[in-house]
Amino acid sequence: MRSLFIALPCVFLITAPALASCPAELAGVETASRGSSWQHTEELVDKLDQVLTCEPSDQERARGLFSAQLLVEARKLDPDLKRDGATALVEKAAALAVDWQALELMGRINRDKSEFDKAAQAFQDAINLIADADARNAGAEAGAETRSTHEASPEDRHKLLAEADEAKHLAAAGPQGVLVSATPDRAGNPGGVFSAAMDRGAVGGQVPVPILFEYDSAELTRVGTEAALEMAEFLKSQAPAAISVTGHTDHVGTAAYNLDLSKRRAAAVAALLRKRGITATITIIGKGFSEPRKLTASYSQAQIDELNRRVEFGWTQQ
Repeated sequence: MRSLFIALPCVFLITAPALASCPAELAGVETASRGSSWQHTEELVDKLDQVLTCEPSDQERARGLFSAQLLVEARKLDPDLKRDGATALVEKAAALAVDWQALELMGRINRDKSEFDKAAQAFQDAINLIADADARNAGAEAGAETRSTHEASPEDRHKLLAEADEAKHLAAAGPQGVLVSATPDRAGNPGGVFSAAMDRGAVGGQVPVPILFEYDSAELTRVGTEAALEMAEFLKSQAPAAISVTGHTDHVGTAAYNLDLSKRRAAAVAALLRKRGITATITIIGKGFSEPRKLTASYSQAQIDELNRRVEFGWTQQ
């Protein structure tokens, strides 16, 4: 049985020291979000979107208040977010794309339904929202008008990144697997699981990538090749001086055999990186099954084995 950990925000995102361009409309949304039905708040948000004096930042603040209200209402319907009515409200909040927590919850709901492609997309979208908030906060320190008041903590980021890595891997697995690509953030920087907001900037700390292989082989699958190429393009953007490629296996087989297989798989990935123009020093490491992955949720044994069959990357920049 999979578990769904719920952490809802107390307040939403942004406060503005400067006066809003449509203060009456925003005040109405804020009041409604605290005491009216969510349907009424939605009506006010829609009306605010049509007011010519309202700036995009005002619209985002209004949607943020509405998103937070939807999550509270979802918990009232079902604290575990299993019932259809509750999940529908989370989905509506996630669709607003203003609250990383709503998107993370949506990712967990999709994960628990084994819809890993949707989960991976939601988790990576949540990461991009955090990166956007980081950029906004940096601007606020330089005198911008808005600043996030509900920032993602280091623990939040660590958990979200692990969830995104797992979902992306499981989405890629199997004969119908797909690579859920990491899209750039709003500023055009590497996003999703490659986001610098997740502390994957100058030094990559053993980043797991869904580079998949044929059974009992060092030959990449179609999706595994796509994932390796995605990683190669990201590494090019980082201009690394040195890269480590570490292969891991599941528990099936002897320790000696798995160690050799993991080395051969790491070597195959290193060869692909060189073909793609990576000139950094590449170190190949085989771990076999000596370092099973620490997981964020309950999975079947087959899924656990799949997640343990991985290639991890570390790098240092010049």
